[in-house]
Amino acid sequence: MGVYTVVGSLAGFLKGSEAVSLPAVSQSGMFLGLAALLLVLVPVGLGASWTICRRVYVRQDH
Repeated sequence: MGVYTVVGSLAGFLKGSEAVSLPAVSQSGMFLGLAALLLVLVPVGLGASWTICRRVYVRQDH
């Protein structure tokens, strides 16, 4: 859910901003932006997944 919020906010900002247009952004700038987004979202997703799995495992009877 948080991923959709971040992506939606980013897309809304780019769409609504008069100063930023996609043709004005260079290809390397777009690549760096997407790489930075991935560097943030991948650890967050893995951490959330690990937390959920750990909670499920701890609740089981052993």
